Amino acid sequence: MCRPATTPIDMSIIDKLLSFIDNHVMFEGGTLMKPHTIIARVVLVIFGLGIVLSWLLLWSESDYSAAYWPEMAHLQYPILVGSIIATLPFLAILIIAYQFLLLVERRTVFTHRALTLIGRAQWVCIAATIYYVSATIWFMCVSPLQHISILLMAIFMVTLSAGGTVFFLVTGHIFRAAIAAWDENQLTV
Repeated sequence: MCRPATTPIDMSIIDKLLSFIDNHVMFEGGTLMKPHTIIARVVLVIFGLGIVLSWLLLWSESDYSAAYWPEMAHLQYPILVGSIIATLPFLAILIIAYQFLLLVERRTVFTHRALTLIGRAQWVCIAATIYYVSATIWFMCVSPLQHISILLMAIFMVTLSAGGTVFFLVTGHIFRAAIAAWDENQLTV
């Protein structure tokens, strides 16, 4: 009877994996000791840099469009500025999310600072909704381009920002209830 060839397991790799889990996930006694949000923060920074770098792409695209369609050249800078302003709410939400991740890292999520951040995010979404609606109305009145894709993109942006407003409204109510329960629990202990 032949035995299959087995290779010994390198226990140092398993030890390294277990020490990595202990050092970075830090479960001790079944509870999470310190959350690490480095990957999420790096992703947020990459998204933010992508938004800022897209402004350069918008600039070169506006130059190309003005040269290719001279009859639309008068709309080059209003559309460029409007497009850059349209990306600012996303950048603001990324900054707020980064600050919220710092609260998670410090384990101070259920504080009034978190409620302030949620309120700011809600106001950013409300301002974005107002901006997108007014920019759509202005663009449809001024531009000779009455294409359905422009209207569909505007409807998508308005729906996205209005949905963000509702999301942050509900999240704010949940956090208020959690903070009230946390404060009551601290008083009874």
